Amino acid sequence: MDRPDPGFYADEVMTLFAEALLRVGSRTDEYVARIFGGGNMFPTQLTNEGCRRQVCDEAVRRRCHNVGCQNIVAARRLLAERGYQVVSEDVGGHGSRQVAFDLSSGKVNVFRGPVIDPVQEKAS
Repeated sequence: MDRPDPGFYADEVMTLFAEALLRVGSRTDEYVARIFGGGNMFPTQLTNEGCRRQVCDEAVRRRCHNVGCQNIVAARRLLAERGYQVVSEDVGGHGSRQVAFDLSSGKVNVFRGPVIDPVQEKAS
C-alpha cells in the first residue's frame, strides 16, 4: 500500500509546521491554537450507550473507542507537546461542523450540521 503524502497525519503536520516556523525565524509562543471537530457523526453506532453523552478525555477515549474522541485527544496532546496555547475549542458532541475563518479579523464561525441517525434513515 502506498503511503499518503507527507502531512496526511497530524503528527507529520506538526513537524512540518515546526520546520516552517524555524525557516522563517518564528516561535511557537507567537501563536495560539483553536481546536474544532471530533464530533461523532453516527452516535447510535456506539455500542456502549454510556459513551454517547460523554465529554471526551483520555479515559473516555480508552473506554469508548470513538474516532472523534481519539482525534480530540491527539490534537490536545500534539499541541501541548509543542507548547501551543489552546485558547478555545468546539469539539466532541454529535454531528458535523463547518468552520469559517476570517484571516483579516481572526474571527471564527462554527456551523453545526445535523446528526445522522442510520437507524432512523433505514426506517424511512
